Amino acid sequence: RLRPTLKPSTEIVSKAQEFVDIYRHPPSRPPTLYPTPQVDKPAAKCRKDVCLLPDCSCGGSDIP
Repeated sequence: RLRPTLKPSTEIVSKAQEFVDIYRHPPSRPPTLYPTPQVDKPAAKCRKDVCLLPDCSCGGSDIP
């Protein structure tokens, strides 16, 4: 029995959707916008005048 309030499944999900192979194209973080410290080297003390989102937030949890 059809329910008139529901959309047909063909309207919700398109048939032309392609599957993404996560093994060939694994998710990754986007490239940094500003310079970041080198790996295994101590980072400089965080300064709010130099620190820029999204790569630095001076250790705070405030939402920008």
